[in-house]
Amino acid sequence: MEPEIEPSSPSRISLWPLALLGTLLFALLPSKRNQPSKSVHPQDSTHSKNTYAQKQTVTTANIEPTPENSKHPYRGKDHTPLWKKLLEGSAVTIAFGLLVVNICQMRSTEKAAQAAQDALRNSVEQFRADERAWVEIEPIKPVLRLKGDSRFPTAFTCSIYPKNVGKTVATDIVVKAETLGRSEQFNASEMASAQDRYLLDKYTQKDQHGNVGPATVPQSPVPRVIAPNSTANAPFILICPAIKTYPTGGSEYEFVVGRIDYCDAFNVHHWKKFCFYVTNDQGDVWNCSEGNLEDVNSELEPTEKCQR
Repeated sequence: MEPEIEPSSPSRISLWPLALLGTLLFALLPSKRNQPSKSVHPQDSTHSKNTYAQKQTVTTANIEPTPENSKHPYRGKDHTPLWKKLLEGSAVTIAFGLLVVNICQMRSTEKAAQAAQDALRNSVEQFRADERAWVEIEPIKPVLRLKGDSRFPTAFTCSIYPKNVGKTVATDIVVKAETLGRSEQFNASEMASAQDRYLLDKYTQKDQHGNVGPATVPQSPVPRVIAPNSTANAPFILICPAIKTYPTGGSEYEFVVGRIDYCDAFNVHHWKKFCFYVTNDQGDVWNCSEGNLEDVNSELEPTEKCQR
C-alpha cells in the first residue's frame, strides 16, 4: 500500500515583529484620552424678560485652569509618560534594525545563489573542455624532392597529419592549406585575411572566360572523422620549398598557410590554424610569426555551433 504523503506544512513565520509593529502603530495614533473635555451648562434664567442677545449667550465650561506650576516629574509637555516614549523609541529602533538585517540577509542569499550558479557553470565548462575533441597536427617532416641551384630553391613536400588528442570523437573535419610565396613575413592583418577569407573561399576571381566566381581552395583527402587519441590515416600533402636567397639580395619565402575546422561531441565548432616554412636546404621547419592559433569557443555558450 502506497504511504500517504503528508502535506507540506507552511513555513513558520515569527509573529513577534508584527505584534511589535502593531504596538508601535497603536502608540503613535493620536489619543483622545489626554484631551481636556468641555461641558456647557445652561445659565439659570431668573428673569423672564431677557433680550434676544442675552438668550444667545453661551456659557463657557466651568473648569478650573490647571496651575502652571503643577508638573508631573515623569510626563512630558503632551502628558505622555516617559516610559511610553522610551518604549516607542525602542520599537522604532528595533524595527529599523530588523529591516536592515533582512536586507543584508537577502543580499547575502542572492550573492550565495549567484556564486553557486557560477560554480556550476564553471564545473560544466571544465568537464566539457576536458572531454571534448582536440585536433592538432603531427610535427612536419619535409621530404626532399629536388635539390636547389642558383636559380631555384630546394623543393620539399610536407605531409600534414591531423590528430585528435581529445577524449571524444572529432567530426566534420575539413583541412585547407596553401603554399603562398612572399618576400617577407605576414603581419597579423594579412594572415587573418589569408586564413579567414582566402582559405574559406570568400575571395573572388575571374576564370579564363572572364566569369567571376569564388577563389576555391581544394580541401584535402583527410578523413572527416577521427577517433580520440588517433591520427588521420591520410595526410594533406603540399609542396613546401625552402627559403631561396638570391646573390643580388633579397629572399623568397614559401609559407604553408592552413586551417582545420571540426566539430566536437557537444556540437560546438572549433578550429586550428597553422603556418610554417622550410628555412634551409636541410629541411628545418620554423613557425611563422603569425597564424598559429587555436579557438577559445565556449562549450556552454559557443559563438559558433556546428550545422547538423
